[in-house]
Amino acid sequence: QTLQAAGATVTSAAGDAHGRASYRFGPACIAVASDDRDAGRWLREFLTPWFVPGPPDENPLAVRMTSSAPAFAALEQRMAEAPLVPHACFALDRQVVELPGWTEDGELVIADRERGCFYRVQPGGVEIVAQPGERRVRVGLMRVVRELAAARMLRQGGILDLHASAFVIAGRAILLVG
Repeated sequence: QTLQAAGATVTSAAGDAHGRASYRFGPACIAVASDDRDAGRWLREFLTPWFVPGPPDENPLAVRMTSSAPAFAALEQRMAEAPLVPHACFALDRQVVELPGWTEDGELVIADRERGCFYRVQPGGVEIVAQPGERRVRVGLMRVVRELAAARMLRQGGILDLHASAFVIAGRAILLVG
């Protein structure tokens, strides 16, 4: 599914003037659209060379980052009135990060106070809503892209998930597994 409701139409492999790009990691294709071009540049620098920029496939997962003070304030207001429930959101090496959230119009909304944003989980992707100029949201953006790619990879099956590093010496590869 694509995130057409979020308007994440991505056409440029290298990223364009409108903050749109797509990244490939194995079978996963993540289309990213952001109205914060600096966040888009930061993401590209962070993800490459592990994620390969390229044209989107027919069915990319979509991430849209929106910097909007009114949209952020509206979500803060609704959060104050909503019954918050913890949700497992991001897998780290030793733990899963749980964040508070609520359901709204059939969508899950997650509040990430540490990153200064909200995640609206939608069919085919995620919309991230932050205050304009909020730099902490960049880590949230990276986490969403990484988590979507990891989930797609694991669904393919036959994947061995390693915490490891590799290097080459004299034409031979060495893998260090943690």
